[in-house]
Amino acid sequence: MRLHPTSPTTKTIRITCDTKLLIPYGELHGIQGALKVMTKENFAKLRRQILAKGVNFPLHVWLERKKSKGRRVVKWWIIDGHGRHAVIKFLVEEEGMSCGPLPCVAIQAKSFKEAKEQVLAASSAYHSMVKEGLYEFQSGLGLTIEQMEEFTLPEIDMPEYKMEYFGAPEVAEEGEKKAVTFDAYKNATVKQVVLYFAAGEYEKVIKAMDELVDKWSLEDYSQVVWRLLAEKEK
Repeated sequence: MRLHPTSPTTKTIRITCDTKLLIPYGELHGIQGALKVMTKENFAKLRRQILAKGVNFPLHVWLERKKSKGRRVVKWWIIDGHGRHAVIKFLVEEEGMSCGPLPCVAIQAKSFKEAKEQVLAASSAYHSMVKEGLYEFQSGLGLTIEQMEEFTLPEIDMPEYKMEYFGAPEVAEEGEKKAVTFDAYKNATVKQVVLYFAAGEYEKVIKAMDELVDKWSLEDYSQVVWRLLAEKEK
């Protein structure tokens, strides 16, 4: 762990929401254990979100009060916001940024057990996101599919959503390298592409797909399939 002293040139993590309860990140402790994990990809997405938007949602916390060895001990536990806390800790301790006290909202609980139950409540999702609603919401905001991919939406199969609502890519001329773009449409005839091949050919197929991704400056295998189809139809 590398600790960086604060200097006049140190970048500061912005706090972009208002609460009465402000707690230094070092006084907050995780309570969820191994209940949830965050992939490197999602960690990077959340890091970019915090750098761009600041800390724009308060953390939900619980204050534990108990006696230990005759002394009164108090400790703040995170109920909701473990990912944000982890990213902030990394930005401060590994990247040398500074951060003021974090905005928090105190949750009531009678015991440590009840506080841990609140973690499950905070993690529960009672609404289901649907692709049609997401497309309408996205269109109303004027967000591109690339901007949407910065969000982690577990209920949405993003590659399938991209193909269904944003269609086949515009194919660049042979030898020309440019980003693939999509024309929006709602009623795509092809909803999903499935490739079948022998298990022994897996590495060969993946290698060939990787080579085409690099050759045509594409983003993923689905775009390779769309381009191959476009080439065949010429």
